[in-house]
Amino acid sequence: MVYILVTAIYPPSKGVELAKIWLSGKQPKYPDFIKRVHQFVTADFKAKSYALYECEDDKIVEGMKAIGARYVHYASIEGYEYKAEILMESKDALKLVGL
Repeated sequence: MVYILVTAIYPPSKGVELAKIWLSGKQPKYPDFIKRVHQFVTADFKAKSYALYECEDDKIVEGMKAIGARYVHYASIEGYEYKAEILMESKDALKLVGL
């Protein structure tokens, strides 16, 4: 299983606009091989959200496309940015360095 972390940053003044899109249900549904594990929101100078997804190993490309297709709906919000990162567990990273 691969984890994908999506970090979004947006101006706090756009929070209501973002929530309306999120609650509208108009975004594409995720395929069965993508599972949202957690959704977090925090606020500082810029508002942030974090979403952690699980994706089957052999579906990484399709998973990234599905996540992108959903998050692109927020692109109309001025100042909205997001980044999707593929993560690995520490035990797997240690194998890369021979430990």
